[in-house]
Formats: sequence, structure tokens, C-alpha cells
Amino acid sequence: MIKHTKTLKVRVRDKHKALLNSMARHVNFVWNYVNELSHRSIKERGVFLSAYDIHPYTKKARLNWRKSGGVRRSFGWIPVNTAAAQWKNGQVFHNGHYFKVWDSYGLSQYKFRSGSFNEDTRGRWYFNVVVEKTHCINLVVSWLIAAVKSTWAMSVV
Repeated sequence: MIKHTKTLKVRVRDKHKALLNSMARHVNFVWNYVNELSHRSIKERGVFLSAYDIHPYTKKARLNWRKSGGVRRSFGWIPVNTAAAQWKNGQVFHNGHYFKVWDSYGLSQYKFRSGSFNEDTRGRWYFNVVVEKTHCINLVVSWLIAAVKSTWAMSVV
């Protein structure tokens, strides 16, 4: 059994834009809050608040601020943990909400892993997800078939 992983990008329908923008503002708030806490802890005590909880986010002494509004605002970004998004009823289900997408890959055949919702420069949202597809191919049989074909090709010549 062979497992393949790849990242797929599908466009989310525009009717979900307001909800995704709201969710992205919440992500920015948490990002900025953790940034401020880690910076303050480093400045005042010389240590992180919790190396276990904050370490993945504090590889630099100070992270960049994510702006939720204005001309120089950050593009929307909503991270999705493994198994937090699922394919249900022909839609992406995440955080209690269904998101319709233009499914050009046949997402029902894949198992979702981690992913994210991302906004582009034109305000369009995309669902990016790492998927896993299992192929039941017996490697020995495929190797034997290749060997027979190559032997046959040599005997024909």
C-alpha cells in the first residue's frame, strides 16, 4: 500500500467572504496577542512564557504584526489543523460552517490533513489542503510486469 500526499488549492465561493474575513480577523488578533506576550516576556524576564506552547511561534524575538484593516492590511489567513476540516455533503466543513468550493479535484476521494484558507490580492478566498490518497498497488507485481515487458521488448528486437 502506497500513500501519496499533495497540496490541493480550490476556490471558495464568494458568498463566504464575510465569514472568512471575520475568522481571519480573529486569527490576526490571536497572532498579535501571542506576539506581544512573547516579546514582553523576553524583554522583562529574558524567557518565553511557555517554551512548549509558544515555541513554534517565537523562533524570532519578535514576529511581524498582522494588520486586519487599512491599505497595508495582511491578506486573510486561517490555519486548519489535521482533521479540523472535512468533506461533507459536497462542501468543506470547518469550525461548524460549510464552505462551498469549486471542486475540480474530486475532494471526496481524499483524506484531508492540515491546510488553510487564504485570501489573494483580489479578495478571493482559497482552501489549500494537504491530502492523502492511498493506492493499493503491489510493488512486486508491478515490478514483475515491468520485467516481463522489458524481456518481451528485447526478444522482439
